Amino acid sequence: MQVIFDTGSALAWVFSEKCEENKCPKKNGRYLQSHSQSFKENEKAGQALQYGKGKVLGHPAQDKICFSADSSHCIDNLSFLTVVNSADLSALRGNGLVGLAPTPPH
Repeated sequence: MQVIFDTGSALAWVFSEKCEENKCPKKNGRYLQSHSQSFKENEKAGQALQYGKGKVLGHPAQDKICFSADSSHCIDNLSFLTVVNSADLSALRGNGLVGLAPTPPH
């Protein structure tokens, strides 16, 4: 998948395979969670994020994510949002976003 690395956000999200064409940009790829043996999602929980005029709505999830084809750079339980609805993201050139900013302590 092609994602945008965002230094201004600590969040990660991808368009879900469950996101219908009229709810997510048609040109953007989808995360095929049904192809993963380690994918876990909480469909009863929802989270909304806003980026300027753009918005996403999805479910908290975890999966093993690899940043190289040979599986040498993987994170076993990366937390992210599987987006099932979005608005005003037609200019987005990617399948999702990985935030690189630090998370403030609680």
